[in-house]
Amino acid sequence: MGARHLELVRDSPAYDASEWPLFVVTMPPVPLGADGFRAHLEGCRAPYRRMQPFVMLINMGRHPPLDADQRRAVSHAIKAYNERYPGLHRALAIVVRSRLERGIVTAISWVAKPPYPFAAFETVDEAKAWLLEKL
Repeated sequence: MGARHLELVRDSPAYDASEWPLFVVTMPPVPLGADGFRAHLEGCRAPYRRMQPFVMLINMGRHPPLDADQRRAVSHAIKAYNERYPGLHRALAIVVRSRLERGIVTAISWVAKPPYPFAAFETVDEAKAWLLEKL
């Protein structure tokens, strides 16, 4: 009888500052509830607290598209964080898997009007390369 390998499914985002000033957020493959999404937005505030310039990569590769309430919350958080911590966030790259999700990223950018470059990419490597150029 062979050993069975179980893949653990993370149900919350992972935050990684090990390549600082690159801050990486990896979204889980499952949707976040309202409380989980609020906690996620608070997690995205962590790099601001360092009071040093940074760039952020959000990997949405396996995460379902954000719903309308989540998109509004993201737009609000982008505006609020940049008002409270002006000039720290230098660029935002989001890795998505479809044209629909790329359109959602564009819509959030239009609504939030961040003062830094904001773009969608198909791979983490492309996103990282672009972000490092923005530093």
